[in-house]
Amino acid sequence: MADSSEKTHEQVQEYYGQRVKSTDQLLTTACTVISGEGSGKVKAAIKNVHPDVLSKYYGCGLVFPEQVEDCRILDLGSGAGRDCFVLSQLVGANGHVTGVDMTQEQLDVANKHIQYHTEKFGYSKSNVDFKKGFIENLSDAGISDSSYDIVISNCVVNLAHDKLSVLKGAYNALKDGGELYFSDVYVDRPVPDELRKNSVLWGECISGALYWKDLVMIAAEVGFAPPVVVSATAISTCGKGAEALLDAVKSDPSISSNPELLKLLGQLSVASVTYRLFKVPKTALTSDSPVQVTYKGTIDGHAEEFKLSYDLSLQKSIPVVLPQSVAEMFTSGRLKQHFDISPTSAESPSTSYKNLDQFNRVNPFEVISTPAPSTGSCCQGSSCCS
Repeated sequence: MADSSEKTHEQVQEYYGQRVKSTDQLLTTACTVISGEGSGKVKAAIKNVHPDVLSKYYGCGLVFPEQVEDCRILDLGSGAGRDCFVLSQLVGANGHVTGVDMTQEQLDVANKHIQYHTEKFGYSKSNVDFKKGFIENLSDAGISDSSYDIVISNCVVNLAHDKLSVLKGAYNALKDGGELYFSDVYVDRPVPDELRKNSVLWGECISGALYWKDLVMIAAEVGFAPPVVVSATAISTCGKGAEALLDAVKSDPSISSNPELLKLLGQLSVASVTYRLFKVPKTALTSDSPVQVTYKGTIDGHAEEFKLSYDLSLQKSIPVVLPQSVAEMFTSGRLKQHFDISPTSAESPSTSYKNLDQFNRVNPFEVISTPAPSTGSCCQGSSCCS
């Protein structure tokens, strides 16, 4: 396992430190698709980030959860720092953002622009710092347990060999009631080992992508509440760089000599999914006892509605009955002051979710509203990758 992790680290460091110098040099859009829509405040914050940092953005989603003012946030695989500098503005001068990355070239860009952003945001001192280290071993990077309100990650978990260690580290770094809010690339079936060994497919965020059901199992093993789908967007390996990607794959003898592998690659469904994982009290993880929850309408930018997941929204002042295990996801941490919780009664409304399975076992590929674009010339059928 150690040897495999070290090899993966070397491949990713070479890919994003030496081979890929900017977003335009990626062969697919898997690591650059934007999943979800940002608020006006988020969009304005992104515009304030230095162009050199923006040019090295390799994320696949928006990782800016609600109500982050004064929070301590940890970014796993922070790269050149785009998301850190955006969140620097959102947490305010009294908050703090820490980025962890293993690629020196990316950290050099991030550190070079700390002073620029400190002045740009009008702060007397920086509220951002960057640490070199592996996201599978956060303690070696100087990350203390129970020290962050939120952990984010943007299209990086798929690049790590040991996903279990990544999620364990995030869980340990979070305070009780904290949240892992992250976007990543997922597939609709397990990726064969032969494809996982291909460095180009790994660097392009495809062969290291988790089968979505595996995330559910890993989250449970670590101790998180079951994953909540915020948004899901289909990704196509077609379009820009598709021929170059196929050429790179076919140059690998272990793949090119196996037509079935190439066929499977063409049939593989890939998606960018934003999940939220909560560190809730363990006693609440299995509780279906109903409670009545009423949103106060006090979360900044969400005066009329709070949206926990792609399909669960709480309207201001309208009570909703939820299983306690679901309610704990947003009432045990930083958001709790924005909700009133009370026992159910004969006058309570009907339940939104009857049980945890209905809420948490959602297949993200079934909630994608926009299909992947097709150019008619890419690897989507059974014969185009032969």
